[in-house]
Amino acid sequence: MNILIGSLGNIRRYREVNYLIKDQEKETAGKFLPKVLIEHFNIDFAGYFLTDTLVQNFKNNYHEMFNNIKDLHLKFFKDKNVENVKIHIMPGVGNYKEGQFVGNMADAYYVALAELYKMFTSDEVIKSDEIKVVLDISLGINYQLNILYRALMDILPIIAYFKKVKFIVTNSEPALGINDKLDVFIHIIEEKEINQDINHLDNYKKKFLTILSTLIKSKKEEIGKNFIAPFEEEIRNIIKSRCINDIFVNVENLIKSVFYGLPLLFIVSYKNINYSRVIDKILEYYYKAIEINEKERKVIRNLEFGDGLKYLIFSELFVEYFRKLFGELNATKISYEKLLELSDFIWKINEGKERKNQISAFLRKDLYELKECFKFLKENVTEPYDYEKFKRMRLNEEKEVDKKVKDIKSKKSQSDENRNFLAHSSLSNNTFELLKENSTVYLKLNIEEIIKVSKNIN
Repeated sequence: MNILIGSLGNIRRYREVNYLIKDQEKETAGKFLPKVLIEHFNIDFAGYFLTDTLVQNFKNNYHEMFNNIKDLHLKFFKDKNVENVKIHIMPGVGNYKEGQFVGNMADAYYVALAELYKMFTSDEVIKSDEIKVVLDISLGINYQLNILYRALMDILPIIAYFKKVKFIVTNSEPALGINDKLDVFIHIIEEKEINQDINHLDNYKKKFLTILSTLIKSKKEEIGKNFIAPFEEEIRNIIKSRCINDIFVNVENLIKSVFYGLPLLFIVSYKNINYSRVIDKILEYYYKAIEINEKERKVIRNLEFGDGLKYLIFSELFVEYFRKLFGELNATKISYEKLLELSDFIWKINEGKERKNQISAFLRKDLYELKECFKFLKENVTEPYDYEKFKRMRLNEEKEVDKKVKDIKSKKSQSDENRNFLAHSSLSNNTFELLKENSTVYLKLNIEEIIKVSKNIN
């Protein structure tokens, strides 16, 4: 699947010149830059991101203004004989010829992130064997292109857990002042394969939407009453809980499990991630709170996004790919073979050394150490997992094993358990029991203990 991402800027100023791109495989030329890129890279579909500051006709209805920009640009592409293009609108900030736009500039990143999440979770993208993304930065506003690059660098490494992702950045030479008969070259300025990664949680503000900080006090109170309060109530209804913080706990556990390579924590946390409706509701209220003064040609975005949306999108993106490509899991009992399959699917524990990272190497070691315990298991007997006990058994130190283990356990603190949970890839004492049934070994997960220990992992 080949996808083109780009921007056009103001189409009224677009100038046709002879664009040319060539590499070792082929050479492509044409007058319309997007069409040249689409043909050269065999693009399946394109997404062009524009700011709402390109509006030409102010309306009291933001979505009407929004759709006018989309329709105008879709017609522009159609007139150039370019199909299968979607237009995405990002919020702009500042004073322009078209009007004044008030809000938080960072909102453009969150909208881009949300739009890319929707783009990359379509069935055709998820089920494709691999993805090639071409980002063209030739046209458009610099900060807008920087935001797109940043958003893609957050999204694509997550997708790389599930398939090969190639990333290419193109940029053309300036067309201004160029003789119409001369070629304007398009250069590939970056080309790389994306490695799997997920943006780790930092000290973030646990909010999805907040009131624009520059508003006066009385306006903030009005926005809080009319938008924040009903928004939070709708979120509680969606998740069927009075505590919105439950979302952040579930999201944090999912991201920590992937980042640190903790399969047991992943198994018990991924089933709690089902927040596509929450993402939709966040965007709905953000747009609902926008005010437009048609006479003064002024757009005021009374709400701004919080970091909670970013991590919500990361976790939902990951889980949507996992469910569609791997399937569902039993959160209380899993066979050792299924655990190996899961661990290789996400963390690539069986990949060659050139692709294996430290997390996958440690996880592989811990999983195969666990397997060494199986020869001590009895059929149809549940055995609590005890790392020290099984280790001594493997070393043929069975005498006084129970006494040694008790002495060690009496000295252990909760911080020791936390370290062991992280150090042993979640395969630590008290987090599961072992059961052999018909020669198949199962792990019976202690969900309460896994969640308890995970709270202390940053």
